[in-house]
Amino acid sequence: MRFLQMAQTARGAARLRRTGLRYVVLLSSEREKTEGGGIFCAGGFGAGGCFGVMWGESKATLIAAVSDLQRGVIETSATAATAGHFIPAFIVPIPVWWDTEAEACTELGHSIWTYINKFR
Repeated sequence: MRFLQMAQTARGAARLRRTGLRYVVLLSSEREKTEGGGIFCAGGFGAGGCFGVMWGESKATLIAAVSDLQRGVIETSATAATAGHFIPAFIVPIPVWWDTEAEACTELGHSIWTYINKFR
């Protein structure tokens, strides 16, 4: 973390104090995806359609590192979210999606807010 290294030097700490910057939050994410099943579709002059089933899941891990430049501390918080889909197909594919990433993002934001307010 370059900001934390800069804050630990006398020159860097003085420069950061002049800007009034105290916290730096670095966000990153990792995504893991799995899928299965299959759908077969065919068509002709008279009609067409699909038959089969597909499913999948996507797991996202959100990670935040909060650097307190005045105290020289790094606090790391991680949260995970799973989103998935299920697609049954009998003549017409009908996708059904579910998503919990917004909930995980809200939870991560709340933990960052709680950490920062702890030292105010």
